[in-house]
Formats: sequence, C-alpha cells, structure tokens
Amino acid sequence: MSDEAPKSRIGRRVVAAGIGLALVIVVAFNVFVVPRVVGGDRPASATETARAAVAALPGLAAGLAAAPASRYTGTFTASGQDTVYDIDARVTADGTLLGTIKSADVIGEILEIGDRAFIRAAEGFWTQSRITDDRRTVFANRWVLVPQSFLGLDLTETFGPAALTAGLATPATRGTTAPPTAGSATPATAESAAPGAGTGDATAPPTGEAATPATGGTTAPVADETTAPGTGEMAAPVAGARATVGDVAVQQVTAGDRTFALSITDPASLVSVTGTGYDLKPAALDEPDRTAFFAQLRKTANELAWAADLGSRITAKTRTVLRACDADSCTARIGFVNRIAPTATYVPSGAKTEASVTITLTRKGKTVKTCQVPLSLAPGESRVAVCAAKNQPPATGIWRATHTGADRVLTPTRVKEITTTLETELAKY
Repeated sequence: MSDEAPKSRIGRRVVAAGIGLALVIVVAFNVFVVPRVVGGDRPASATETARAAVAALPGLAAGLAAAPASRYTGTFTASGQDTVYDIDARVTADGTLLGTIKSADVIGEILEIGDRAFIRAAEGFWTQSRITDDRRTVFANRWVLVPQSFLGLDLTETFGPAALTAGLATPATRGTTAPPTAGSATPATAESAAPGAGTGDATAPPTGEAATPATGGTTAPVADETTAPGTGEMAAPVAGARATVGDVAVQQVTAGDRTFALSITDPASLVSVTGTGYDLKPAALDEPDRTAFFAQLRKTANELAWAADLGSRITAKTRTVLRACDADSCTARIGFVNRIAPTATYVPSGAKTEASVTITLTRKGKTVKTCQVPLSLAPGESRVAVCAAKNQPPATGIWRATHTGADRVLTPTRVKEITTTLETELAKY
C-alpha cells in the first residue's frame, strides 16, 4: 500500500473539520451577534415597553398641552351623583372649553371661559338638576352662569392642558428607577435627588406593586419622581399592565391619581387618560377643525349677552312710572325684585345677585337717554331703578321708557371684556 493513501485520508479529515468549525462560527454569529446588532428581529420585552412608556409620557403630555387646541371625548361622573355624562369637548391651550355633555336622558352644552362656567340646555336638563321652580322654564335653551363645580367636576381644572402635564417631569430632569435584573429579587437602584433634600438612593417599588401585563410576565415598576396634581407632593409614575383601549394595544402608566394609556407603537401616542370620575381620549385638533372651533367660540362668547344667573330670578315688580315729564325732561322709575326663594336649589345663604338694568327713555321714537342701573338683590329683595333725561332743545311728544337686562347676569361691559380677552387669546394661535 502506498503511503499516499493515509495522507489522502488525513487531508479529507482536516477539510471536514474545517467545514464543521466554519458552520459552528456561522451559527454562533447568527445566534449571539446579529440579534444584538440588528435588534429588530425580536419584539421588545414587557419591561422594555414599560420603560419606554414611562420615558415617553412627559413629552407626549407636554406636546398635547402645547397644541393650540385639543379635543377630549369620553365620560365623566358628577361628584356625589349617579349621573354619568358622555362628553365631547374642545379646549384651547389656555383652557377655554366648549363642548357637549349628554346623559341617558338629557343633553346640554358647556362653556368654560376665564373664571366662569356656563351651561345651555333644555328644560329637562334643569329638572334633572333638581331645579323645580320656574327657573327651569326661564333657563331653557339659554346660557346660564353656573358654579364651576356645578357638574361635580371642574372640567378645565381636571383635564385641561395645564392639568394634563401637572406633576410630569420633563425627560431632561426625570430620574428613572431601573427594573430588576433577571433572576434578582432585589430591584436595581439609581441615585436621584429629592426636591429640598440631599442626594439619596431612589429604589423602585417593591415587587408585587406592579401590575402583571396581559401578555404574560411581570412588568417591573418603572418610576419617575413627579408632583401629584393638586397635592404639591411627589408621586412616582409606575408602569402598569398592558391593555387595550378600543382596538389599540396600550401600556398603562399611573402618575398620582391618573392613569395614562400609551400605544405600544413606534412612535408611541397618548391614547387616554383616566382619573377619579373621568375616562377621556385626547387628541390635538388639526388646522381646519381648530379654525371651526375658534369661530364657534367667538359666536358663543357674544351670545353671553343674554346669559342668566343660576341663583337669580330678577324681574320687574311694577309697571314703569314716568314722573315730572314735560317739554325738556322726564324721569322713569321701575321697581325690580329677585323672586328666587331663599331656600331654592343652588342659592347660597345670604348671597346677593348682581345685575345691570338698561333703561331707555325715548321721545317721538328717538332715544333721549340710556341708563345702566346696577342692581344687587338678595332673594326676595326689591329695589327701584331710576333714569332721568333732559331733552335739549325742548320738544313736544310722548315720553316712553323701556328696560332690558334684569334677567341677564353679565353687563354689556363685561361681555365686551370677555370677547376682547378671547380675541387676544386666539390671536396667539
């Protein structure tokens, strides 16, 4: 036998071994290296999704709050009542709100502008609101000034732009607690400085406080130090469970008394915000919808000239009396009374209603004098309003007097202030 044969067999074995080693290297590269470089071949884990949602929340909330106008749809429950309202409202970045509210039985409109709130609805709404006197007829389909707590929930204060971002730290200042490492029962910690205190270790909430995602596994609490709305105290946003809102898969994040739902998408979006008594879906308005909203706001603000007061029922008590009327002068005297009962619903004890009556004196169809007479009447109280006119030069003809505004809560001057302030606000956008 030739010694070439063993050499041939050895050569074949070396080649086979080389091929096998090459295959091992290729497999190892694909298993251990490629996923770490590419990263897109595997879905994000529940913990990664939770961390991303907590990190994204402040920026998403700030972006929505900074939008010139947004729309909120959803439900809220009146405090101390069983009534659940559907709401569809639009609100500016400064908090001016206009929308509709609807319960199982009634529907109404709501306007919050400046420090005032108004509702316009049919008689059935006021009946459901426990108004049993003749105000419910007077108020029907008319704007009525109400306390901002009338519905049991100050809408702008609760979910307006300022409230949306309250207590949410910006990404630059946020200190995030790391989730626990795999196989470790002790959460990892990250140093963060508490306001007004020295630097210390901020530890993630104990295991068991985090909700279990619906997709399986446990989402580690991912916390940021923030201020809880209305409390001035620090609250830690915590990633909760995965869920669905409508057909959208979301990651929940709780901050104080609010729970935000962020879509599990790239980029993420803010799908809903839920708090005590409300569950709402926010969305920024595009330019056409914003333009239509601003036009509706302007129209509505002018309609407030005829708004009534929830706790008042001022009417003329007597017929108009004209005194000392001659060729060049005349005086009109009209008695007014606040007919609301002291025990009526929504009438604070001892409260007086402010109103402004416009009395106009005319002669031969021409206005000689217009008087704005302020009234301040407690329930059952009455007062005489007086307007005196001089006709220069003296003339003949019958003097006549008319009056308006006794049942209007806003003076023409205040309506003008409201519309001017609104224009200033809208001009910014």
